[in-house]
Amino acid sequence: KRLYDLARKGEIVEVPVRTVEIFHTEILDWREGDFPELDVAIACGSGTYIRAIARDLGAILETGGTLAALIRTQSSGFDLTDSLTLTDLETKLQAGTFQPLAPDQALQHLLSVTLPATSAQKWCQGQRVSLNSDVSGIVRVYEEETRFLGVGQLQDEVLIPQMVFEPIS
Repeated sequence: KRLYDLARKGEIVEVPVRTVEIFHTEILDWREGDFPELDVAIACGSGTYIRAIARDLGAILETGGTLAALIRTQSSGFDLTDSLTLTDLETKLQAGTFQPLAPDQALQHLLSVTLPATSAQKWCQGQRVSLNSDVSGIVRVYEEETRFLGVGQLQDEVLIPQMVFEPIS
């Protein structure tokens, strides 16, 4: 269950300590008053709970702290500045100028593997293929480094199809 749901019910929960990666912090603004507010930009690794950082900062400063707003400006290689509003999307669709991202561009955060043509054909038919690789986990799959085929799971040097985007004839 989400900790904030439990807190709203008045339940007290012992929260386990987690180690997270914080790459950069920057104070953007400070507003004084009865309930002072601090705006902070944080670049962090996945799994970081910004609410927990606000709580921890409040505890360290002995003032209490809570998260009033959160704007995710970057995730999985995408940046908020490159996004479209729904109005912009509608305008582009009506003008016929909208170009969706290629599927493999949206998956750039995953490692990739390349299959020779014979293995690629088997993989695209839903078959597992052997692949000597140091990589494991979910990967982008290509044929000859240029043709994106889909997403697979590589475990114990066996590549298992998870989502095939383009069949090979």
